[in-house]
Amino acid sequence: MVSAHARPSRTLGTGRKIRLGSNPRRGGACSVLSHLASRRWLETGEERVSLLNRVYLIVVTITFGIITIVLMPQAVFETFSYIVLDPVDSFGSRTQPGDKLALAIITLPVWLIYLFEVIRTMRRAFA
Repeated sequence: MVSAHARPSRTLGTGRKIRLGSNPRRGGACSVLSHLASRRWLETGEERVSLLNRVYLIVVTITFGIITIVLMPQAVFETFSYIVLDPVDSFGSRTQPGDKLALAIITLPVWLIYLFEVIRTMRRAFA
Protein backbone atom coordinates (compact mmCIF):
# COMPACT_ATOMS: atom_id res chain seq x y z
CA MET A 1 0.00 0.00 0.00
CA VAL A 2 1.44 3.35 -1.04
CA SER A 3 0.78 6.46 1.00
CA ALA A 4 -0.84 9.41 -0.74
CA HIS A 5 1.88 11.67 0.66
CA ALA A 6 4.84 9.46 -0.21
CA ARG A 7 7.68 11.06 -2.09
CA PRO A 8 8.78 9.52 -5.34
CA SER A 9 11.87 7.36 -5.04
CA ARG A 10 14.32 5.78 -7.43
CA THR A 11 16.29 2.55 -6.96
CA LEU A 12 20.02 2.74 -7.55
CA GLY A 13 22.07 -0.05 -9.13
CA THR A 14 23.07 -1.24 -5.65
CA GLY A 15 19.45 -1.82 -4.66
CA ARG A 16 19.29 1.22 -2.38
CA LYS A 17 16.41 3.63 -2.77
CA ILE A 18 16.88 7.38 -2.82
CA ARG A 19 14.15 9.92 -2.31
CA LEU A 20 13.56 12.55 -4.92
CA GLY A 21 12.71 16.09 -3.94
CA SER A 22 14.28 18.75 -1.80
CA ASN A 23 14.33 19.40 1.90
CA PRO A 24 11.72 22.13 2.59
CA ARG A 25 13.64 23.42 5.63
CA ARG A 26 16.78 23.95 3.60
CA GLY A 27 14.80 25.79 0.91
CA GLY A 28 13.11 27.97 3.53
CA ALA A 29 16.40 28.83 5.20
CA CYS A 30 17.97 29.71 1.84
CA SER A 31 15.01 31.94 0.99
CA VAL A 32 15.17 33.81 4.29
CA LEU A 33 18.94 34.26 4.16
CA SER A 34 18.88 35.46 0.55
CA HIS A 35 16.04 37.87 1.41
CA LEU A 36 17.94 39.36 4.35
CA ALA A 37 21.23 39.54 2.45
CA SER A 38 19.64 41.22 -0.57
CA ARG A 39 17.82 43.74 1.66
CA ARG A 40 21.13 44.68 3.33
CA TRP A 41 22.92 44.93 0.01
CA LEU A 42 20.29 46.84 -1.97
CA GLU A 43 18.88 49.23 0.64
CA THR A 44 20.36 52.64 1.07
CA GLY A 45 20.76 54.25 4.48
CA GLU A 46 17.82 56.51 3.74
CA GLU A 47 15.56 53.55 2.92
CA ARG A 48 16.50 51.76 6.16
CA VAL A 49 14.95 54.53 8.25
CA SER A 50 11.96 55.14 5.98
CA LEU A 51 8.38 54.80 7.13
CA LEU A 52 7.78 51.80 4.85
CA ASN A 53 10.69 49.90 6.40
CA ARG A 54 9.50 50.70 9.93
CA VAL A 55 5.96 49.52 9.11
CA TYR A 56 7.36 46.32 7.58
CA LEU A 57 9.46 45.61 10.68
CA ILE A 58 6.57 46.33 13.05
CA VAL A 59 4.14 44.09 11.12
CA VAL A 60 6.63 41.21 10.98
CA THR A 61 7.47 41.64 14.68
CA ILE A 62 3.79 41.61 15.68
CA THR A 63 3.11 38.58 13.47
CA PHE A 64 5.99 36.52 14.86
CA GLY A 65 5.18 37.73 18.37
CA ILE A 66 1.61 36.46 18.15
CA ILE A 67 2.74 33.16 16.66
CA THR A 68 5.35 32.71 19.38
CA ILE A 69 3.04 33.70 22.23
CA VAL A 70 0.40 31.25 21.01
CA LEU A 71 2.74 28.34 20.23
CA MET A 72 5.12 28.48 23.19
CA PRO A 73 2.62 27.56 25.95
CA GLN A 74 1.06 24.87 23.75
CA ALA A 75 4.47 23.38 22.98
CA VAL A 76 5.52 23.41 26.64
CA PHE A 77 2.24 21.78 27.71
CA GLU A 78 2.42 19.10 25.00
CA THR A 79 6.06 18.37 25.82
CA PHE A 80 5.44 18.02 29.56
CA SER A 81 2.33 15.92 29.01
CA TYR A 82 4.32 13.69 26.64
CA ILE A 83 7.13 13.26 29.17
CA VAL A 84 5.16 13.13 32.44
CA LEU A 85 1.69 11.84 31.63
CA ASP A 86 2.65 9.36 28.89
CA PRO A 87 -0.54 9.82 26.82
CA VAL A 88 -1.82 6.85 24.85
CA ASP A 89 -4.77 7.15 22.49
CA SER A 90 -7.30 4.40 21.70
CA PHE A 91 -4.99 2.80 19.12
CA GLY A 92 -2.09 2.45 21.55
CA SER A 93 0.11 5.06 19.92
CA ARG A 94 1.55 8.14 21.57
CA THR A 95 0.99 11.65 20.27
CA GLN A 96 4.29 13.46 19.97
CA PRO A 97 4.76 17.21 20.54
CA GLY A 98 7.15 17.70 17.61
CA ASP A 99 5.18 20.07 15.37
CA LYS A 100 4.36 22.83 17.84
CA LEU A 101 7.66 22.44 19.64
CA ALA A 102 9.65 22.86 16.42
CA LEU A 103 7.64 25.90 15.37
CA ALA A 104 8.01 27.48 18.81
CA ILE A 105 11.77 26.88 18.78
CA ILE A 106 12.08 28.49 15.33
CA THR A 107 9.74 31.45 15.80
CA LEU A 108 11.18 32.62 19.14
CA PRO A 109 14.65 33.60 17.81
CA VAL A 110 13.13 35.09 14.64
CA TRP A 111 10.78 37.19 16.77
CA LEU A 112 13.65 38.35 18.98
CA ILE A 113 15.79 39.27 15.96
CA TYR A 114 13.00 41.38 14.48
CA LEU A 115 12.21 42.90 17.88
CA PHE A 116 15.81 44.07 18.29
CA GLU A 117 15.77 45.36 14.70
CA VAL A 118 12.59 47.38 15.40
CA ILE A 119 14.10 48.84 18.58
CA ARG A 120 17.31 49.77 16.76
CA THR A 121 15.43 51.30 13.81
CA MET A 122 13.12 53.32 16.05
CA ARG A 123 16.07 54.68 18.06
CA ARG A 124 17.83 55.60 14.83
CA ALA A 125 14.73 57.29 13.40
CA PHE A 126 13.99 59.42 16.47
CA ALA A 127 17.59 60.25 17.40
